Order: sequence, then C-alpha cells, then structure tokens
Amino acid sequence: MHSKSSMPFMEYAWTVPNGKPKAKPPVKDTAERALNEYEHKGQTLRAWIDKIVSGEYQPQKRAHWYINPDGYYPQCSNCKNEPQGREMTDYCPSCGAKMDGDKK
Repeated sequence: MHSKSSMPFMEYAWTVPNGKPKAKPPVKDTAERALNEYEHKGQTLRAWIDKIVSGEYQPQKRAHWYINPDGYYPQCSNCKNEPQGREMTDYCPSCGAKMDGDKK
C-alpha cells in the first residue's frame, strides 16, 4: 500500500482518517488544488502553465541548411544568415532554429 504522500493526488483527495468517504469536493477546488500541489521536475502545474501563457516557452523553430545560390555558402532557411565559419551545425547560431526541418 502507498503512503499518503506517495499516492497520486486524486486517490486520497476525498477520504478522511476514519476511512469513510466524504462528499467529493467541487471540481473547481480539486482542480485548483491539483494546479498548486502536483509537481513535475520541481515545479507546480500552475508554474508551468504561467510560463506557457507568458510566452516563456515558444514553439521550436525548424529549418534546414541550404547552399546559397552562388553555390558556395550555406544559409539557414529560416533567417537566411550564414553560420560562423560556414559550419553547418544542428542549430542556427543566429535564430536558434533546429536544423531538422523539411528541405523544400
């Protein structure tokens, strides 16, 4: 049997010490409590959602390297900049795009 601290939130949310179930709390209270109590990688769900809403987490840009029309220099398909030292890396050093996008 799990200890109360290791049990998932919903399994023990509406029992009392004498073992008799009590009325389920309103959904809003349960959801609010879950947002504030459940943690993933040391952060609550509320903190993760706040970061998403604030724009801190952005969708990953995808691009690919292509050879400049002059036939010599590689360029990023997203920002059109050349990589420093003309080295085609996994990420564009200018815009941060991951270089695994479709080559159109």
